[in-house]
Amino acid sequence: MSYSNSTLVFSNGASPMHAKSLAVPFLKCVVLCLLSILVLVAVLGPTKPIEATHYVYQRYSHYSQVFLSDFPKEVAFLSDMMKPKVLRFCSKGVEHYVPCYNITANVEAGFLDGKELDRHCEVSKLLKHCLWPSPNQYRLPLKWPSSRDTLWSENIKIANHLDILNGRSLERSILMKENKITFISKTDGSDTLYNYLCQIKRMISLGKDTSFSASGIRTALDFSSTYASLAVHLLSENVLTMSLAPYEVHGSQVQIALERGLPAVIASLQSMKLPFSPFSFDMVHCLHCGINWHQKDGVFAIEVDRILHPGGYVVWTSTSPTPHEGLLAHQENASEVVDYITSRLCWKKVAQQDQTTVWQKSAHQPCYSSWMCEEGTHDINAIWYQPLQPCIMKVPFSVLHPVEHQTRPNQIYVEPFPDGIPTEKDSEDAHVWLSSLNEIWSLLTPLIFSDHPKRPGDEDPKTPSNVVRNVMDMNAQYGKLNAALALAGKSVWVMNVVPTSGPNTLSAIYRRGFLGVLHDWCEAFPTYPRTYDMLYAANILSQELRRRDGCKIPSLFLEMDRILRPEGWILLQDDVKNIEEARAAAAQMQWEMRVVEVAGESDQRLLVCQKGWKT
Repeated sequence: MSYSNSTLVFSNGASPMHAKSLAVPFLKCVVLCLLSILVLVAVLGPTKPIEATHYVYQRYSHYSQVFLSDFPKEVAFLSDMMKPKVLRFCSKGVEHYVPCYNITANVEAGFLDGKELDRHCEVSKLLKHCLWPSPNQYRLPLKWPSSRDTLWSENIKIANHLDILNGRSLERSILMKENKITFISKTDGSDTLYNYLCQIKRMISLGKDTSFSASGIRTALDFSSTYASLAVHLLSENVLTMSLAPYEVHGSQVQIALERGLPAVIASLQSMKLPFSPFSFDMVHCLHCGINWHQKDGVFAIEVDRILHPGGYVVWTSTSPTPHEGLLAHQENASEVVDYITSRLCWKKVAQQDQTTVWQKSAHQPCYSSWMCEEGTHDINAIWYQPLQPCIMKVPFSVLHPVEHQTRPNQIYVEPFPDGIPTEKDSEDAHVWLSSLNEIWSLLTPLIFSDHPKRPGDEDPKTPSNVVRNVMDMNAQYGKLNAALALAGKSVWVMNVVPTSGPNTLSAIYRRGFLGVLHDWCEAFPTYPRTYDMLYAANILSQELRRRDGCKIPSLFLEMDRILRPEGWILLQDDVKNIEEARAAAAQMQWEMRVVEVAGESDQRLLVCQKGWKT
């Protein structure tokens, strides 16, 4: 049999008319077989790399579109059969939707007294499987450090632009002009927030020109309403700050902070423990944060004590005194209650000036005997969905250094962990990871998503500057990616996520001077859509699929698509079987993708994807 100009000639002498009548069905059958083989190659991929050692596959859509374009109209119907079933976009109005934080539904379900502000995924409205759209006027955030000071107002949800000017200390620090919001940050006497931080320095016996990091402060938790402006100042002093605020229907501190390129997470100090390990932060700051510390027998202060490092500082700036006699008396009574609570917590009042008070947590265990939990009644590692506890748990302080004796981050990356924590050799050597990171970073160029990947012998393309501002490590373990990024001098911060499906290593991450949270990936992450530039995860698929109630890959990918900005990157490393299943899910997400071999790991692959634009 031969094929020429769409005319089939059969060796059995059949007439051309009869041959033509048989040609289309036969051609359809042959093409269907060929397309099936093609799709298997595209989906399963070859068993060996194609020429290059790094670039193994091109994206599925490229295979199917080019191949199908070469066939006659008689078989065009097959193109729809061979395309992956892509997901539709969600309806308009959900561009800023955050699952698990439906306050109205929480109230209707009976959650009151502050509990309505907590996350309740069981009563939250579940959207159908669909892709989150971007706002109509959405624009990519400016590159760092420009995004720190300027953001596009159309990217965030604000019912009224004047709503963001509700903090008196910021009234002269924010400018609204057309479609931009500009945050003015100065390091001189004209900046209110700068002067405020200088005041705090004096209160803890630091000089004006001495950085907070000089006193051992590496990490801070900020409850205040400064839209991460405090975090900007502290970052200039080598202090990583996690901004925290409850979910807000009409825009949020968290959304603006992340849009500026700074760490933040949605959470409220109401009835549940915060998603942080014990002794996570060296300083906790509250400026007009609206937390009534004197209520509920001091459980709010006890929770702060749980996450505060021994020797750490608590900075509280209350609202201005009111001239109303009754309210003033109430405030004075509340201050007395706070003094009583802090004394039982063994917080030393370091200084008080105007409306600002600074306490320092004791570094001595015996001081806590008057408010200690009964042995065996509470688990120190139980954090996820756990209620606030009314007592302090006994902790082996001997393994912890007071804040002022802590080493700086650039000294701790390759040091062994203290007793009870695996050494860095056990969890992966940071310098080995640095080598792997250099390869991963070289993938983050426009070239990786072209149809002409680099071949052996070619020079590596120049890595774009400021390609990402933040990275989420979805299965952080001991923060090795974070350490490698820091050693490489990359100007990014990492949200280290420790899944509830694995061992709780969050305390080790904070002891290295990094930031992170505990999270169950079967639920929505506490952040707004489009807030991360890159997602990375090693073996998260294997880990989740091993759980009896583990989340499925399509659901996990939908959440990843929600929290990733357009043109953001996804890097997933896992075994071959899970990566192949992930490729099918990635095709539904309409992500461009490529699979890369992992050096020295024959059963591992790295799936590299890029999210496109969706409206």
